This record gives sequence, structure tokens and C-alpha cells, in this order.
Amino acid sequence: MDLPVPGLEFLAHVEVALGELLDLGTTDAGHRRIVPIVGGTVRGERFSGVVLPGGADWQVVQDDGAVVIDTRYTWRADDGALAHIRTAGVRAGPPAVLDALARGDDVDPAAYYFRVSATFETSAPRYRWMTRVLTVATARRTPSAVVYDAYTLT
Repeated sequence: MDLPVPGLEFLAHVEVALGELLDLGTTDAGHRRIVPIVGGTVRGERFSGVVLPGGADWQVVQDDGAVVIDTRYTWRADDGALAHIRTAGVRAGPPAVLDALARGDDVDPAAYYFRVSATFETSAPRYRWMTRVLTVATARRTPSAVVYDAYTLT
């Protein structure tokens, strides 16, 4: 029997507002940076709401400038339900492009690779389905936010 070929189903357009980057320098884990998450929006057909302040991206910058993404934060649905989200991924590209992003320039997202996977936790029965799917996203870094479109694998 043939296995099903996975597809993508749009979940939401997400805009995550970022605070001031904290550069810890080189630690035992690598070049560690922490980027606070201060708000944002989530807009989709099955889930819409806001990004709550209080989370962060605990990044590790690799020797070639690529960034390993490790975020944890909370969404509040328009109906009040809460969902914890965790993303893991990578942002990589040519050195000149990564330098431009580091300076805060607005760079065409086609010039670099920025992809994440996401997992969810919630106690809200109406959003329990989110805890039972794999989610991937393509992302863009702007001077003050990360913007991404999330898709569930079908």
C-alpha cells in the first residue's frame, strides 16, 4: 500500500512583536541571544486572537551566522481560550543578508531561509485538535517583528 503524501492546510497568519534583543555572548551552549516577545496577532479561520507578552526566543547563533530558533509564548483566542505555542527552526542565508537582518534592515524573505515547526498545548476542548497536528511555517524577520504563515500537515 502506498502511504499518503502529506499536504499543507493554512492555519494562521501570525505577527509576533519583539522587544529589545538581549545578547548574552558565548555561553556553554553557544552564542546565546534572548529576544522577548511583547505582543502580536494571530489570524486564521480556525484560530484567531492575540500573542500575549511574556514569551521569548532563546536563540543560538552559529558560527556562520545561522540562527537556531527556540520560542515559547502564549496565544489568547478571541473567545478567551489560551494556547501555549513552542516553535523550533532555523534562519540561515548568505552572510551579507544575515548581517542586514542583524542591523534591522527590512530584507526580502526570498533572500534567506526561515522555517519553523510549531507545537501547541491547550486545555480548551474546542482547540484540542491543535495538539494533535504537526505544524510548519515559513517566516520573515522585520525590524520589530517575526511574521509567519503557519500550516498544518495533512
